[in-house]
Amino acid sequence: MKVLLDKFKEKDHMLCFRETMNYKSFGIRLNKNLRKIGNSIGIENLTTYFLRHTWATIAASLDIPKETIAAALGHGGNTVTDIYINFDQKKIIDEANRKVMDFLSITKQKYISISEFTSVH
Repeated sequence: MKVLLDKFKEKDHMLCFRETMNYKSFGIRLNKNLRKIGNSIGIENLTTYFLRHTWATIAASLDIPKETIAAALGHGGNTVTDIYINFDQKKIIDEANRKVMDFLSITKQKYISISEFTSVH
């Protein structure tokens, strides 16, 4: 990983798909490859939807506020109140992601199946 980070440290992005494909074709390719990965590890129909649903479900089970989950998923900012609140989105979402990753790390050590946290298959 360090080799890759060093290679791209002067660049704005490590990966840039905008020049090679549009949003829809990127999503199709991404989900196709996620399904391959999922099949190789015993998760049927692994997709971005499945991953987002699972992340949100785990986050909710960790008492992460619904507003933070919505912001992390790119939902929200749709109410008048949202206009007046200056959230530090990066900090809030980073903290939520850290909680979910820590939970998954502990869960992995205990060999609990991720399917217990989502009904999407």
